[in-house]
Amino acid sequence: MLVEEPIIKKVLRGERNCYFNQLIEMYQPKVFSIAYRMMGNLHDAQDICQEVFIKAYLNITKLRQTSSFQSWLIHITKNCCYDELRSRRRKITEISLERTIENDYFTNTLTGNLPSPEEVAINKELKSTICTCINTLSKKHSKVIVLRELRGHSYEEISQIMGCSVGTVKSRLSNARNIIRGKLRLLDCKY
Repeated sequence: MLVEEPIIKKVLRGERNCYFNQLIEMYQPKVFSIAYRMMGNLHDAQDICQEVFIKAYLNITKLRQTSSFQSWLIHITKNCCYDELRSRRRKITEISLERTIENDYFTNTLTGNLPSPEEVAINKELKSTICTCINTLSKKHSKVIVLRELRGHSYEEISQIMGCSVGTVKSRLSNARNIIRGKLRLLDCKY
């Protein structure tokens, strides 16, 4: 019998307010550790912890008898982290494209080196195509590309965030770049 089973039974019987805090105390270090490894910073890990325990509190009645509370909580933690990273990836991609286009235009205006409307359209289309390619990659490949190319993290930082070795990061990054290049070739992009 697991230590948390009697507590969970009391929570399920309606004594949620009294006993759920005990579950938080038992599992907060584990949840925080996972969130910190996946998110890479203290503030985000704290936010994820709070979100995880709110979701667990609201949905504890959905806990299956065959599942352990710990594995259920870890599953919620990872999903919260993936959701946040996915959300950021979408925002970064949109913002990054807009800023790049604006910065290119601003720089070219100052130097008197304005691109033709055709060149602007081609560059915008290329950036959009690359973003579409990134969005079709697997989670592990898109995450490593976003962290390296859009956020500018070092290999070491990415390995900490993703919880894998630097060699694995380099390998995934190389594979992701090759996949994107292949997709661009299939689309007959001559940029």
